[in-house]
Amino acid sequence: GVYRGPEGKPKDGLHDISVVGIGYDSGDLYVEIRNSFGNNWCDGGYAKILAKYVSFDCHVDGAYIERRGGGGGYRGGIKVEVNPHSRLEGVFIAKGKKDVLCTKNMVPGKAVVFNEKRVSVQNKEYRVWNPYRCKLAAAILCGIEGIWAKPGSSVLYLGAASGTTVSHVSDIVGPNGVVYAVEYSDTCSRDLVKLAKKRTNIVPIIQDARYPGKYRMLVGMVDVIISDIAQPDQARILGLNASYFLKAGGHFVISIKPNSIDSTIPAELVLDVQVKRLQVDQFKPVEQLTLGPYWRDHAVIRGGYRMPKKIYATTTS
Repeated sequence: GVYRGPEGKPKDGLHDISVVGIGYDSGDLYVEIRNSFGNNWCDGGYAKILAKYVSFDCHVDGAYIERRGGGGGYRGGIKVEVNPHSRLEGVFIAKGKKDVLCTKNMVPGKAVVFNEKRVSVQNKEYRVWNPYRCKLAAAILCGIEGIWAKPGSSVLYLGAASGTTVSHVSDIVGPNGVVYAVEYSDTCSRDLVKLAKKRTNIVPIIQDARYPGKYRMLVGMVDVIISDIAQPDQARILGLNASYFLKAGGHFVISIKPNSIDSTIPAELVLDVQVKRLQVDQFKPVEQLTLGPYWRDHAVIRGGYRMPKKIYATTTS
């Protein structure tokens, strides 16, 4: 379960922990933490605690994201240079005292979703992209070769939650792109709708992703499907949505937590089964990677859909 704090006023105190995951319990944001007390503490050294009890100083693979206090800009007094990501169009690296991943803010002057840090360079504003909150950001820092979303793309996002990652995908595709964001939770969908009012390229769809026929009139054909649904049949859900909305030759990125599918067998076997299921639905996976140290027991698979067969020219002597 999730630790919801002691009765009465909590005691003040400081203790270093590592944040390895994030989620919602009864509508409340919680973080999954790793303590330094060893495997005998709590659940094998891990625990879940409401986020309001944690002050964040996140060290992210050489990046430093200051989270004490409110939002605002990058760490003050530091000269910052922002460069395009070497592989991913629409993604940037802010180079200051430490390097951080970021996207160009479509709504300059306002931090969104979780009051994230902002970087201003030459009258352009960028939003820091935290891999402990967004699996897609974690995948980028773990070295994924591509996410397919780029300026002008049309994206269907399954499992949009409150819109944290969706907002960064919105930044990436820009005003000429569109993000159809599907979420079924009442609590999360309210936040998603509020986000869409500020970002004209987000179309919130409050429906169950297991039944794409219910929103088939709202979604056009898309270039990319990004799926982040912790369901045992998440590969099947992706296949159903692709059959309705994904262009032939389009692409997908799916986040998978093997324990959410089958906790009785090794994670590697679960992922093998998911890959085979994807292949049955005419997906062609091309890359698979785990998201440690940012998300424990999570993996990402990406690839193509109904890819055209290569035609090899033959020559005669």
